[in-house]
Amino acid sequence: MRAILGLEPEETAKTLNNYLWGDCTIDDAAYDVSDRLAISNRTLMLVPSSAKADDIAP
Repeated sequence: MRAILGLEPEETAKTLNNYLWGDCTIDDAAYDVSDRLAISNRTLMLVPSSAKADDIAP
């Protein structure tokens, strides 16, 4: 999803993996992608997962 929406890894400092490991709140890992999809009357949030293997498994 990140690639489809043109969201660069540098724009997503926190991910779902950080949330699941207890490193941040879900709000910290959620990113507003409404503008990228030209949504003006609602808000669409994306919680991306990490692409780094080390973030996925211990």
